[in-house]
Amino acid sequence: MSCKKPEVTRLYFYVYQPVAANAIFAPEPIRSDSMSYMSFWMPQNVQFHDWGLGIGWSVPGWTYTVVHY
Repeated sequence: MSCKKPEVTRLYFYVYQPVAANAIFAPEPIRSDSMSYMSFWMPQNVQFHDWGLGIGWSVPGWTYTVVHY
């Protein structure tokens, strides 16, 4: 992950990446509920993606992968 603000990078690696990893590898129905919860917080124009072993989101012209194993 490349970012101009080191505190954002640290926050991502210490908070968001572990949360996403736990959601990806959780058993059903916890996994489905976790994915629904994460997508709920996305803005209206953002499409949330569940790729099985990864999650991310996209806006017109850009796709961001949060975690992919």
